[in-house]
Amino acid sequence: MVNPHGLGPTKMPLVRRQEYAMYCDSSLGPTFGGGHDLHMAENANTTTSSYSHLGYSYECPLGQQETFLTGFRNFTVTNYEVFGFNW
Repeated sequence: MVNPHGLGPTKMPLVRRQEYAMYCDSSLGPTFGGGHDLHMAENANTTTSSYSHLGYSYECPLGQQETFLTGFRNFTVTNYEVFGFNW
């Protein structure tokens, strides 16, 4: 993702318990945060159904919860990679 605010890679602290870091549902694409802070929708490369709404599980600058990552709440995904790890 290219941040519209000119920031480089940014680590957003998890502000809720670790169990809220990822939202697991086999009917959804990759989703992070208990409040769906970041969600990649099915057919993410052809629709604008993917979205960000940071602030529930991950901290971000105030007033930028929906626009921090891409400049818009909804976006199209060109490519993504998800890494897993054990706590």
